[in-house]
Amino acid sequence: MALFRSIRIRLTLWFVLLLAVTLAIFCVALYLALRHNLNSSLNDSLESRAEIVSGLVIDVDHVDVAELTIPGDPVEGEEFVRVFDANGNLVFDNSGEKFRPPDDPAAVSAALSGSRTRRTLDLGPELRALTAPIRADGHVIGAVEVGLATGDVHSTLRTLLIIIAVTYPLALIVASGGGVFLAGRALSPIDGLTRTARRISAEDLSQRLDMRLPDDEVGRLARTFDEMIARLDDAFRRQRQFTADASHELRTPLTAIKGQTEVALHKDRDPEEYRAVLRNVNLEVDRMIRL
Repeated sequence: MALFRSIRIRLTLWFVLLLAVTLAIFCVALYLALRHNLNSSLNDSLESRAEIVSGLVIDVDHVDVAELTIPGDPVEGEEFVRVFDANGNLVFDNSGEKFRPPDDPAAVSAALSGSRTRRTLDLGPELRALTAPIRADGHVIGAVEVGLATGDVHSTLRTLLIIIAVTYPLALIVASGGGVFLAGRALSPIDGLTRTARRISAEDLSQRLDMRLPDDEVGRLARTFDEMIARLDDAFRRQRQFTADASHELRTPLTAIKGQTEVALHKDRDPEEYRAVLRNVNLEVDRMIRL
């Protein structure tokens, strides 16, 4: 295609392609890093909330939820707290009827054995739950399950994706325009060189680029071009001078030869006169040979 024959277009396309790959890698890395940080923050919040609740329900060697009050005002469907005694019985639940999480006996048993379990719940809104043991004097006396909505995490990630979806093509469009402009500026001396080269002929070698350019690749090319044209101009002047000098030097003997032969042919002459004419012609020929 004729479009891709332009160095300017090819340079711009390579620049935009490289920028697109670089931006794509950066955006993917940014998204993954933000997702990791948000998930880590959510997990830390679950751990902190579980520790707070555990501290509120410990009564010597058993769980006491009689006076348990959860700090803050929990929003139904966005967070919940459930407490289990040492036998795995549910003794406290503030999740509400509409968004009550399903029981997970395996997670409760694991917590009563000293392990922590995380799971994701889809109750309309998505929540992440942590089931952890409640310890008193090094012994497990119950289990606590806390849950927090993941909506803020997903909302933040969606916002980031929208920003990327808008800014990514805009950045490439701006980069394409800037690339064409900068490539045009960088290659404009080449266009000037091409136009000047088309105007130059053997009869007129006085044209020069005479561009005030920095000492870079394009600047050196322009100066080399001017030097080449100067050498060609000098060579052609020498050639024209040589041709003029040779023409002048040859004109005299040729005129002499022509005059003598015309005189000899004008009328009949004896052999000696013809020999004299031939000797003169031979002398003139020798003179031309020496030229």
